[in-house]
Amino acid sequence: MNADKDRIRIGVHLRLSAVAFFLLFSASAAAQAILILPFENHSRGSALDWVGESAAEGLAAHWRFSETSAARAITGELRYVIRREERVAAFDQLGLPPSVSLSHATAIKIGEITGADLLIFGSFEGDADHLTLSAQVLEMRHPHLEPPSKQSGPLADLLAMQDRLAADLAAKAGISASPGTGAGTATLEAWELYIRGLTAGPSPQQFKYFLEATRLDPAFLAPAFQLGRISFQSREYSDAVKWLEKLAPESPNYLEARFLEGLADYHLRQYERAEGAFLAVTATIPLNEAFNNLGVVQMRERKRPAALENLEKALEGDPNDTDYAYNLACYYLRAGDFAQATRRFREVLAKKPLDPDAKLALADAVAERVSEFPERLKYNFEEAKFRQLRLALARASREKDNDKK
Repeated sequence: MNADKDRIRIGVHLRLSAVAFFLLFSASAAAQAILILPFENHSRGSALDWVGESAAEGLAAHWRFSETSAARAITGELRYVIRREERVAAFDQLGLPPSVSLSHATAIKIGEITGADLLIFGSFEGDADHLTLSAQVLEMRHPHLEPPSKQSGPLADLLAMQDRLAADLAAKAGISASPGTGAGTATLEAWELYIRGLTAGPSPQQFKYFLEATRLDPAFLAPAFQLGRISFQSREYSDAVKWLEKLAPESPNYLEARFLEGLADYHLRQYERAEGAFLAVTATIPLNEAFNNLGVVQMRERKRPAALENLEKALEGDPNDTDYAYNLACYYLRAGDFAQATRRFREVLAKKPLDPDAKLALADAVAERVSEFPERLKYNFEEAKFRQLRLALARASREKDNDKK
């Protein structure tokens, strides 16, 4: 749970080049973090509980875009749709189950925890034959509640209803919504299975839902990503790669898919493929963990100049991370630069005196013996923290500009 809670907080250790800072501040004209809460079930039974999560995910899909498309439009609208994992972590921080009726005060508190600019909440009522969805937009920073938006129709038209509701809310809130089906599938049954998979219990049960969703619609990429993530967590690396490589650059989870794919390829000893996967991440966002892993696989490939550059970038981004310092020291030891290796391993041991590998490696460096010790990969993927940091910097720039006026 601590890892989930950490994702809510804005990280300040991310490496940002001068170009990145320029892009961040140039985007200050429209910086928004959007939180969409599950819709409350006002129907007569629990059989339709999944519709509440469906509405939240369906609306989010319209306003969430991949980091690649954000990079293309960086000088225009800068937007971050807070992910379900972050929202669940905020609920957990308040001691709330993931699906619960919220008072307006509690909803606002969750919006504050997640750093939302816009809070969208709603409800639905009806039965298996006919539904009505209702939602409102609350501006958090300058409190203002937009009038409700409603859509009605048969349950079979749920995806189209969600699309229309997203467009209506977007118009009221000044959000540019993507055209077409936000769900990523036109098959309601596949979408329902995906939503049930998100809210299901243990991973094996989730896997069954996601697998059946992809069987019904093989082009539906959201469950494919989840299948890849579960396979990776189960150390079924070949299966993980099979699912994760399906993600296209415009998919919201594309960068995380490539990151996980790179890790899976590393464990499969497919270092060239792993390098390509990590390069896809670092070419878009400067995550320390991606630079580190890229440097590790390049070190494995004996691509020394490139490996050194990326290992140094990771350490520059977070000088207090002993894993980054350790990997850089290993690079120098393998390259026969014993003076640098000795200095770097001593730096590691100054911060982590009981590190066994660093102790042994230091002895080899002092004795001027070229040797190899196991590298240290990073498995955390902090795209959410990067996006939130970028939004925070954009807001700061906007406020600074406003103060000058």
